[in-house]
Amino acid sequence: MIDAQDPMPRLSVAISTYRRPAGLRRLLAALQPQVEGRGAREIVVINDGSHDDAYQAVAVEFAPVISYRALPRNVGIARARNESASRARGAYIVFTDDDCVPAPFWLDWLEARLDANPELDVVAGAVRPNLPERPRFFERVNGHYELIPQPIGTSAPLFVTANVAIRRALFEQLGGFGFDGAFPGAGEDTELATRLAAVAARSMVDDDWYVRHDVSDGL
Repeated sequence: MIDAQDPMPRLSVAISTYRRPAGLRRLLAALQPQVEGRGAREIVVINDGSHDDAYQAVAVEFAPVISYRALPRNVGIARARNESASRARGAYIVFTDDDCVPAPFWLDWLEARLDANPELDVVAGAVRPNLPERPRFFERVNGHYELIPQPIGTSAPLFVTANVAIRRALFEQLGGFGFDGAFPGAGEDTELATRLAAVAARSMVDDDWYVRHDVSDGL
C-alpha cells in the first residue's frame, strides 16, 4: 500500500508474478525487512492474470509494504514487467522474479553501489542457484554447474531480469521492454539490454550483488 504523501523513493522493486503464489510469498518475506520503514524503497507487484485465494492471501499479508495489482487476464511477461515499471516511482527500477530469493543485504548493497557510482544507469547482478531441501538429479546437476540465467559481458552487459536495476528515466525514454503485446515469451531482457547498449548506457556487472534462483528439474 503506497501513501501518496510519502516522499519519492529511490528504489522501486518491480515484480511480475504468474501462477507462483508460494514463490511470491517467499520473495516478499525476504524483501519485507529490507523495505519496511524505509521511505526510499517500495515494492510493486503485478499479478499477470492468475487469480486464486492463495494470491489474495499473499496480497493481504504484505499489503502494508506492497503496491499490488492483479491484471484481468494474462498478457505475457514483457507487458507485465512494463506494467510494474509504470507504477514504480523510484529513481531506479529493480527487477526480480517470483522464483528468486534476494540476499538479506540486497537493497543495502545496491544503494551502496549507487552511492559510490551515481553515474550508473544499469547495475546487473549475479544469479546463484537455489536448491530445494531434497534436490533431484537434474536439480543437483543444474545447481552444481550453475545452469541458470546469468549476465554476460561487463561494460555493456546482457542482463537478466532476475536481478537488475535500471535508471527509471532512461527505461521510460527507451519505452521499456520490447515485445509488449507482440510476443508473450521470454527474451525481453536481452532485447532491452541491446537497446541500452546502443545508447551507451553506463552499466556494470556486480558479481557480489546477487539473488538465488530456483533450479529446474530438467536440462
